[in-house]
Amino acid sequence: MIGYHMPGIKALVVDDNEVNALVLANMLELFHVEVDEVYSGKEAVDKVKKNQYQIIFIDHIMTEMDGVETTKKVRAIQKDMKDTMIYALSGNITEDIKQRFISAGANDIYSKPIALTEMIAILQNWIPKEELLLESWKMKIEPITTDDGFIESILTNIHEIDINIGLKYALGNPIHYMNILKVSLKDIQTCLDRINRNYKKGCMEEIKNGLHNLKSVFANIGAISLSEETRNLEMMIIQGDFAQVYMELLNNVTRIKIFRIKLLESIRIYEDEHIHNNKEQEIGSNAMKDQEYEQYLSDIIYYIRRYEYDSIIREIEHLIRVGIPEIKSELKKALSEIKEFQYDKVLGRILDLKERLKSKNSN
Repeated sequence: MIGYHMPGIKALVVDDNEVNALVLANMLELFHVEVDEVYSGKEAVDKVKKNQYQIIFIDHIMTEMDGVETTKKVRAIQKDMKDTMIYALSGNITEDIKQRFISAGANDIYSKPIALTEMIAILQNWIPKEELLLESWKMKIEPITTDDGFIESILTNIHEIDINIGLKYALGNPIHYMNILKVSLKDIQTCLDRINRNYKKGCMEEIKNGLHNLKSVFANIGAISLSEETRNLEMMIIQGDFAQVYMELLNNVTRIKIFRIKLLESIRIYEDEHIHNNKEQEIGSNAMKDQEYEQYLSDIIYYIRRYEYDSIIREIEHLIRVGIPEIKSELKKALSEIKEFQYDKVLGRILDLKERLKSKNSN
């Protein structure tokens, strides 16, 4: 989208839930804000030591270091509350939580997922209001080229999902929505593992945090009934009704597992169709130059970090056809891994290939 651009606005999104981080980053990027995403308080502290951010969003419930402690540490580094605005995000805002964040150095606190109107109010500190309203209007009227009818058809068997709500959080863009759904597979499994592990230990606080994260994932993808179910279980734990939690939790986990399987199958159908329709033509058998090859690897790394599955597949398949013969086996492994949604593993492999290419060219 070509539109208003305000150079120098840099934001940091801090959330151990990747779906939450992705939804917020997509919204900021549509306003041409440069965004870094990190998934722990420790990573956030490391980032602000090296970068100056105008806006920092910090989630409340995180493992190891929660949002309040992260805010304290971040504010101790970037001290000016006008130059660096810190906004806390929470699914359960109380007066106590708000005061704890304000005391830690936050400028304000918002319920998540944050609304477009709230984002416009935040960005007015750097971008004139009329420009923000223009950009938000463009988001509503900009034509979508993706076949969202096809997306709807492959998600019809997943009755837990309200596609209209999911698209709302993807700002009406079906491509963004499918990317959010892909990332949700990983987050859902991580939360389930956390719940199962702590169920055996009887650690209700950790089970509560796992349910809290699941609640946010489901809200962001439009699975409202599952979001409400997990919220109810979270509230039972807060109220100390542990016996009822034990009675209902296993059934809830079973429904979530079935939901995840259906979602995984729908995404596979979408990817197979999308790849088939967009497969590139063979462009020759001569290997490309090393500099061009390195650029392709850089592009793949960018797509991996944005979870753009289709683009990753397209670029890797292209390199397998016309790239450097001696590392095609590594690319084929990466291709197999990405089809299993192993983003971290593929990222490590591609980074290693890029480093090997640099070393080769420097010798």
